[in-house]
Amino acid sequence: MTRVQLAGAGTMLLSAFLSAVSQILLKHAANRHCAGKGREFLNGWVFAAYGIFAATVLLNVWAFRTLDFKYGGVIMATSYVFVLLLSRWILREKVGMQTYLGNALIVAGVVVYLCG
Repeated sequence: MTRVQLAGAGTMLLSAFLSAVSQILLKHAANRHCAGKGREFLNGWVFAAYGIFAATVLLNVWAFRTLDFKYGGVIMATSYVFVLLLSRWILREKVGMQTYLGNALIVAGVVVYLCG
């Protein structure tokens, strides 16, 4: 891979991480109870999550200009791993062994595809 392609892959990986952060923010907003229905959907957590999501879309557009499409989807699969880790560390959710095994298979698949 060239430097530009590596930069695109790194950007795609950053985008996957930011996508996971956005999902965690939305989950946190859903767990909060607000006085009215409008405040449940229109609050700072939701706006921040969708702002981050919009940034990931822009990052993906740039990354796909430098990276082959066949790599993009594989790299974006790492967002599942990021969601698992962030939900465990930030939201303190319990995670079962099957979930860890599934995420290990995702990581193994990404490594095999990108290296092989």
